[in-house]
Amino acid sequence: STLLDLHRSSPFSARPVNYPQMVAPFVLTPGETATLVIGYYSQGSSRQSMSVETPESFARLASVSQAKNFAFYGMMLVMFALVGAALIVLRQTVFAAFAGYILSMLTYVSHSDGVAFQYVWSNYPRFNSTAAILAGSSVLVFGGLFAMAILQTSRFHPFMHRVLIAVVCSILLIDTVLLTTNPQLLNRLLTIMLSVCTLTYLIAGLVAARTR
Repeated sequence: STLLDLHRSSPFSARPVNYPQMVAPFVLTPGETATLVIGYYSQGSSRQSMSVETPESFARLASVSQAKNFAFYGMMLVMFALVGAALIVLRQTVFAAFAGYILSMLTYVSHSDGVAFQYVWSNYPRFNSTAAILAGSSVLVFGGLFAMAILQTSRFHPFMHRVLIAVVCSILLIDTVLLTTNPQLLNRLLTIMLSVCTLTYLIAGLVAARTR
């Protein structure tokens, strides 16, 4: 029998268990054996863990996961609220860039956890397949904007400023070209760009620290 049959158009409500990760309930009588066959499709590289739980052990795992989510999302939302308040009061672009970075990171993590699909876009499963690309790209872009704003590279480091602009624009360019045509290639390129951006932003900070 088929325990779970979901496709790209299946809303979150199609899942038999209201849980951010995929859960398929089944019943085995004592001594009974069964073969479990699993198949899934992914647009990018992915690694999925799997476990077989009793209702009691699953409830314990779910409660621990929920507690961790509340702690992390609560911390991120408080930070976002504080940065938003600073932006309203001080009206400095550095707070706008940092707010965008926090919101992008929160979206990316909540998508990875499955919480965003459960609560935010539960009726738009096709968006769920590209949400990681958009949220991940936003993290990299806002990270660059934040680096430019807080280091004031346009004023003190014009060459580094041009490098940061080039990195940010390259992310936007590959997103524009590949998002609808080749999302698998885009996922691989963004993985490379993550390392490029991290190194570039680190160098920008070291340049500012060393020269100023």
